[in-house]
Amino acid sequence: MARKLLLCLLAAFAVILFAGCDNSNNGGVNQIVLHPNGGVGSIEPISFNVGEAVQIPYNEDEITREGYDFIIWNTKNDGTGKDYGRMGYLDEDERGTINLYAQWYKHYDMGDLGPQGGRVFFSRIADLDEYFTEFPEWIYLEVAPSEYHIAGQWAITRVDIPGTKPDEGAGKVNTELIIEVHGEDCIAYQCKYPSVAGGEATDWYLPSRLELGYLFKNVFKHSGYATFELGLETPDSFLWSSTQGFISGDQYPTGHAAVFRFVDGQVYNQNNYQNKESSYFARPVRQF
Repeated sequence: MARKLLLCLLAAFAVILFAGCDNSNNGGVNQIVLHPNGGVGSIEPISFNVGEAVQIPYNEDEITREGYDFIIWNTKNDGTGKDYGRMGYLDEDERGTINLYAQWYKHYDMGDLGPQGGRVFFSRIADLDEYFTEFPEWIYLEVAPSEYHIAGQWAITRVDIPGTKPDEGAGKVNTELIIEVHGEDCIAYQCKYPSVAGGEATDWYLPSRLELGYLFKNVFKHSGYATFELGLETPDSFLWSSTQGFISGDQYPTGHAAVFRFVDGQVYNQNNYQNKESSYFARPVRQF
């Protein structure tokens, strides 16, 4: 009986002893293993000591996938695990074998047909040289095909819409801000609920000022795709953006909104704003 009790105590002591051991000091392997996950090529596993700063590889061209761009690393091959960005750092308490899987996104060139039949005109990778700390909600912008060409007033009144921005990707939020105030009585509503979609909500929106600039620079200026190829004449007029003018009393007050002239790219030093009650063209865009 005493012998059994002694054996049980020794076994319990062993469990406690080994549970408290750090596998960086007991012969365990601490390493990052990088998987192509549909790509080709390889990067050597990276050994590390627990508690030290370990940088994740950038993956310049060591692992590639034809027709795709490398975006980020993830601890699950389907992207449902933890994201690790290029040149990010492993958590200091990580240990053992850390498997990271390359995450990819289909590559598009400027002017390519997008998923909804429009033309791709902006890439966060190509235009901004951006890399990510988490998998992004969107990478590309696509401009709607010609049947979505719209004309009308920015709004029927010149009421202030606080919060609209000129940046890439801002047009989607701008559109919601405008509709929240004006409802159906605005060009932004027509872009989100185009008649060709049966009046149903879509993910198209009225582009921001800089989004229109990229549309001209990346697609129209070189190929004329901004006429959107189905026989439509280039409008000898302005296209509305979703970017409102500046604070009242400035040179371009809030009763105005930014426009872009697609005949020659004229934006008057990036500060061309027109009365919101004027009628001009608009072309929806979307993120994907």
